Amino acid sequence: MLTVFSLRAGRGDYYLADLAAELSFIRTPGEAGAALAPRRPGQWMGAGSGRLGLVGGVDGEPLAAVLAGRHPGNGRPLGSTRPVAVSAFDLTFSAPKSASVLMALSPPGVAAEVLDAHEAATASAFSYVEDRAMAVRRGADGDRSLLPIAGATAAAFTHGLSRAGDPHLHTHVVVANRAQGTDGRWSALDSRGLFAHAKAAGELYRAHLRAELSERLGVDWVRTAAGRSEIAGIPPLIIGAFSSRRADIEVEVARRGLGSGSARRVAWATTRDGKEEDPAAAPLRWRSRAAALGLGPTELGPVCGRPLPAGVGIDERRFAAALGASPDGAPRRVVIEAWAAALDRGAARGDVEGSVDRWLGEPDGAVGVGESRRAIAPLLVPAHLVRALGARPATAVAQDLWRSAAEGVVSYRQRWRVSDPVRALGVDGTGRDLSVLPAPRLSEHLAVSRQIADTRRALGRSLDRTAGREGLGWER
Repeated sequence: MLTVFSLRAGRGDYYLADLAAELSFIRTPGEAGAALAPRRPGQWMGAGSGRLGLVGGVDGEPLAAVLAGRHPGNGRPLGSTRPVAVSAFDLTFSAPKSASVLMALSPPGVAAEVLDAHEAATASAFSYVEDRAMAVRRGADGDRSLLPIAGATAAAFTHGLSRAGDPHLHTHVVVANRAQGTDGRWSALDSRGLFAHAKAAGELYRAHLRAELSERLGVDWVRTAAGRSEIAGIPPLIIGAFSSRRADIEVEVARRGLGSGSARRVAWATTRDGKEEDPAAAPLRWRSRAAALGLGPTELGPVCGRPLPAGVGIDERRFAAALGASPDGAPRRVVIEAWAAALDRGAARGDVEGSVDRWLGEPDGAVGVGESRRAIAPLLVPAHLVRALGARPATAVAQDLWRSAAEGVVSYRQRWRVSDPVRALGVDGTGRDLSVLPAPRLSEHLAVSRQIADTRRALGRSLDRTAGREGLGWER
């Protein structure tokens, strides 16, 4: 998930000091324990950092300078010299608890793959935020407009431990509240875009992480009762046992009798004690606790290396439900969020955005809260197409193949006035029904059926007798 918090001045030192306390988590292959912290004490991110000469590891003085609105090399102001109330924004990307547990309890090689997957997913989701959510305002009064930025100046700090002492893989991306617009001017960010795109960016992070871990480690995913995706084979009992921090927040929310997002943030802050856990002692305690609950090396091993079926697409019902039925349509970020959330095994950012743009149309260049609303209807596909071709695939390139076959079906149905809501080609697949079709329709029926069959094969989807009986043309 992704949470966004505003930071007041003078908070930069916290990130460096807090991370240093966890450096003893680092393990290299061959050493005992797991890799539970980044192999670097923090990294600069964003195109704006590169423009300022900030690359590689993060040091305290340059970080303090950019958070104070000064150039890290010469100390000159970046834009106006007027102080701003917010010096930066903390974008925190948090792995699902099952991924944190897998990293915490696994051998070094597996733990390192989980960490690499998390960092790749964080970088991918942050690139979306930088490209689509961040903007600067220009103009005055009623004549204001939003401009894209030339790049964000940000520092990323990855942690493996929660304040309750549980495994908790997460990265703080601290974004300076100064950016250069595409007009060359430096100014504060329009923070509305960060909050508006947080859900979309969070789902992109999770989708990318699922895809990375499935590819790297062969893990599969299951949906919880609350709709979250967790790694298959990590028991809910273990996830609950290592979620003390979440439990503290839920208790505080219940005590206050409120359930809003702001109430949860208050509960997060009021239950936020200092980290007292000795990082070096945590792995042994975690493994002992997990073993007592029935998750030892023998049970954990089969979590990885599972046979994953090919040809899996989006969950069309989940996608449609997430979009809802707003007559005013939805901005692109809402569609991105819904599509990413509907991918059970995830996908990279490029595949999510590429797929969405094939159905929504290319983005109009608007950023932040300036995105216009688009009609929802073109994004949804009828049940007979899903029945014939399977769900739309996860990769953008495969979308073209699926859509080409779908257009063939649509053309056939329009030409022959087929209205059957279930059977794509309007027949039940029996030889008798096909034999009475006019010759032109029979010829087109067989051609479209062949295209459907070829498309399913190319997408790794099986052809079976049931599909043939549904009138999809495989009866030949």
